[in-house]
Amino acid sequence: MTEDWQLFVKKIQQDHRDSRIPVEWKIPSAVLAEATDLDVIHQIPTHLSPRELEITGKTAAELVRLMASGSLTSVEVTRELCHRASVAQQYLCCITEVLFDQALKRAQECDDYFKATGRKTLGPLHDLPISIKEEHAMKGTFVTWGFVEWAREGPSALISFETNNVVWGKTLNPFNLKAVPGGSTSGEGCLIAVGSSPLGVSGILQRLLSVQPTQVHRFFQFIFQYKIGSIRVPSSINGLYSLKPSTRRFAYNGSKVPFIGAPDAVLPVNGPIARSVDDIELYTLVQYDIEGWRIDLNVIQRQCVKPELPKKLRVGYILDNGIRKPVGPVERAIRSVVAGLEKAGHMAVEVDFKSGCQLMELTINCYKDSVVEIVKKRGEGVTPSLAPHFVHSRPNPDAGELWPKRSSRDSNLDFIIAPVIGLPSYPHDRSFDAVAAGSYTMAFNLLYLPVGIVAITTITPADKPTEKYVARHRLEQVVVGRRGFEEWVIECMKVVDKAH
Repeated sequence: MTEDWQLFVKKIQQDHRDSRIPVEWKIPSAVLAEATDLDVIHQIPTHLSPRELEITGKTAAELVRLMASGSLTSVEVTRELCHRASVAQQYLCCITEVLFDQALKRAQECDDYFKATGRKTLGPLHDLPISIKEEHAMKGTFVTWGFVEWAREGPSALISFETNNVVWGKTLNPFNLKAVPGGSTSGEGCLIAVGSSPLGVSGILQRLLSVQPTQVHRFFQFIFQYKIGSIRVPSSINGLYSLKPSTRRFAYNGSKVPFIGAPDAVLPVNGPIARSVDDIELYTLVQYDIEGWRIDLNVIQRQCVKPELPKKLRVGYILDNGIRKPVGPVERAIRSVVAGLEKAGHMAVEVDFKSGCQLMELTINCYKDSVVEIVKKRGEGVTPSLAPHFVHSRPNPDAGELWPKRSSRDSNLDFIIAPVIGLPSYPHDRSFDAVAAGSYTMAFNLLYLPVGIVAITTITPADKPTEKYVARHRLEQVVVGRRGFEEWVIECMKVVDKAH
């Protein structure tokens, strides 16, 4: 990396993030330095007033309801969330671009409209302030994926299990600074976990043919863009709920992806991260209301149909994907839900799913060459956590061998539960060590399946955590459904949420 290169990155950080935090919200460096590895999650609330804590502690659905009733103004909600987000950023480095001024201006417009129309709201969410992933193109903002080359135009980290890149820096875990907060949407996980955002729009790499350059998002105001990455791993490590939809279910155009000449690549979809299943459902209802096929020709034209689940569900569960068995506490989380489901009268059967290694290799090979080509243009190199992906030669599995395994899957299951990853968390710059554990996520990307994330339990001293995984984290599991049936997955998430 040249000196000119480094100066350019520092200017980007200063102009688009650091200088946009109001002076009155700045925290003295001496105070920041007092935080220990394990107490940032407790330090952040100390910088907020009781009123700010009350408002930012509410879920997205609660805030929408209170704004619609006139109990809260849009300006008040937006201002308090902006303040809490600025605190989180100073402790954790979890934001790329700060958009506070734009959000507050829009909030005032919403309040003026609410008063002028006799308490009518603007859209189903009344422009609820949320966070949005950096990959989603918005007017006047960067889409870098952590690449300096793309910052020049406007990740090496967006395709990693943590967030650490030369453009925006390293994101820290609010529960333990020595552990990663997941990835690559670690900033999103941090912001929602500490109450700085009620809802976030993330993305994940999944197989898709093409995307079109049209703006998709409506009904929201964006108060910041967060650091880069996938949906499920940050949700898991930060104790949140999320939904990775099927390919072609939600509009995704208007976003930029680092794949060159690869029509069969593993490309992104967008999905929500929040603190409850209700908020996940709220986001999906807004997506259905958009009728995404009218703005993105790739979207399947299908209306939302809320399903009625059978009284006795047939549930599969995965405890081994052929490449890495989950460590003790992760397996404990799966078995606790299985026991809860059986106690509620449902049937649970273990699923033989041993193609994890081959599916992982197929996924990584889809983007490897394109990422290397982008990085070479500016010479910044690949971050330590990601380098092994591009150093090692990876074989291409034989699709002819995989197809019989896919076609022979048990098709009588209502849904499948499985680990998000085989580890609760792991140290910084060691995410490559977690690739095998994270292979559970890659399989469902490649198979186009919708996946919901449900918070289950917490690591305890009895789990005897080692440096491979760090204590004080929530444990979660995925709920996997049939392609194109996100409504079904959400209803199944509710069942799992009650079963433990």
